[in-house]
Amino acid sequence: MTPESLAELAIPPYRLVLPQGWEEAPASSATAQLLIAQGSEVMKRAHRPDLDVEFRSLVRRGFAQLSAAGAVSVYLQSNVPPEQVMPVSIVVSVRRAPEGGTLDPEVTAMLREGGAGFLRDDRAIVRMEADRAVDGVGGGVRTRQIAYVIAVPGSGRTIALQFTTAIPYPVDGDGDVERMVDEMVALSNVCMSTFAWEAA
Repeated sequence: MTPESLAELAIPPYRLVLPQGWEEAPASSATAQLLIAQGSEVMKRAHRPDLDVEFRSLVRRGFAQLSAAGAVSVYLQSNVPPEQVMPVSIVVSVRRAPEGGTLDPEVTAMLREGGAGFLRDDRAIVRMEADRAVDGVGGGVRTRQIAYVIAVPGSGRTIALQFTTAIPYPVDGDGDVERMVDEMVALSNVCMSTFAWEAA
């Protein structure tokens, strides 16, 4: 996101080290189509055309839900060889507390009831991981989601950035699929651990 677009959202500039070949894109229908195309390529390589339609529905519904939740941009692979593409994305959204309140109750619920923890020793990033199905989509594909919530400095914990990593995978996958998901989760954690607010 540009400094101007961040300023419009009352978000200070930040740094994030992305894996090679990853870029930022707007949270738009065009970006959803790019992710769908990447997923179709992966399904083709895996000889799973039966899951292609389901994956398309999953992406469209997921983007609609994230857009309604304040998504502003997406990090995804866009400059890698086709055989290395994985249908993984990190969606950036803005969370705002109800007027007159803070985000503390939501974060507390994540920690106490959602199994969340802290990504780093400085406790600046709350991390919560879950396996999810998408309503209205068949049961052949699920999504591993990892949410990272970071309070915006100077906001009194009323505004936070949330980075949501989504890793779709076939439920009937073998050990290779499980290893792929674990590797993508580890990559997501490493990437998010580099997050830092720019000095004022």
